[in-house]
Amino acid sequence: MISKHRKEHSVETALKDKTGIAMSLIRSKGDDKHNNKVVAEGHGCLLISSRPTKEFDSEQNEPCVHCRDWMLKSTLKRHQSKCIVQRVVDVSPLTKRNLILQSDILSGR
Repeated sequence: MISKHRKEHSVETALKDKTGIAMSLIRSKGDDKHNNKVVAEGHGCLLISSRPTKEFDSEQNEPCVHCRDWMLKSTLKRHQSKCIVQRVVDVSPLTKRNLILQSDILSGR
């Protein structure tokens, strides 16, 4: 990303950010775009934020509504307390039901 998109304004700004949060958000946005394309086409590899320890069903992975990292639905609520966007922006916590509903909408399901 750095070598290919170095001239883009958002990448230039992210490179100046010493915390790495901005670069992580740009990466997540690109992964989300790719994953939505995979879901729409019905084939391909999902880019998820953490490697699963066992076989997983792609239907069980959804994006975080704040940072757009993809993860198992069952971990969305736990991730909410660790989400990098939650650290930077004061976002009120959502219930697990609302998280999954909004995540389903974002993923086009």
